[in-house]
Amino acid sequence: MIVRHGRTTWNEEGRIQGSGDAPLTEAGEREAVRLGERLAMGLGRKPTVCYSSPLRRATRTAEILCGHLGLQICVEEDLRERAYGCLEGLTSEEQKAQHPEAHKRNRAREDEYEIPGGGESRANARKRVLAVIKRIALRHAGLLRTEMSIIVVTLAFCMCGATFESPARLMGCTCVPQGNAC
Repeated sequence: MIVRHGRTTWNEEGRIQGSGDAPLTEAGEREAVRLGERLAMGLGRKPTVCYSSPLRRATRTAEILCGHLGLQICVEEDLRERAYGCLEGLTSEEQKAQHPEAHKRNRAREDEYEIPGGGESRANARKRVLAVIKRIALRHAGLLRTEMSIIVVTLAFCMCGATFESPARLMGCTCVPQGNAC
């Protein structure tokens, strides 16, 4: 099961997050609580392991879920969101005004384009995310054949932000978007 973090303050303000780390809102916390309660009720396969991005919005969502399930969180650095460089923390209008070329090329979804200021290309982010999802799947191959499951709490790009073979399909997962669904 791949879960997107709960709603954040930057989601509500329309700001691109990337490696920035806005906190969950009260609504985002409630979203995680509701999902944790549903998972604890045993609907579907019971999660037995939880992986999370190191970003606080994902780890906080994972903490809430794991609190309901009695699980430990395994933080995986490679589950982090794509870095958006100079566009991070900006609304679409601010991006257009301050970095028009980067905004245009990011919106065009140019696969190899690295956004100035430390941004990561879609292609590199895709390779990183697919590699970590495959590592997790291989690490728990026997588990995936049982009635138990894995939770991966991550970010939008990791779930559906690029046109590539879905990590969810790779693992036979269910995607559970929360907050500002993609």
